[in-house]
Amino acid sequence: MKINSYFEGTYPNITLWLTHGWIEIGEDEMSESFIRVLDIGGTVWEGKTSYKTLD
Repeated sequence: MKINSYFEGTYPNITLWLTHGWIEIGEDEMSESFIRVLDIGGTVWEGKTSYKTLD
């Protein structure tokens, strides 16, 4: 996947996960977290139930 260089510079940690896994943002009936980081093995990290901003 080709990632925009501005995005890559602004969000380096997110960019890393986008090249080695994926990120799910939003409500999900399987989890209480609003954001989840996953890779081929499953869930790597889950965040809080809500956030004020994406930043």
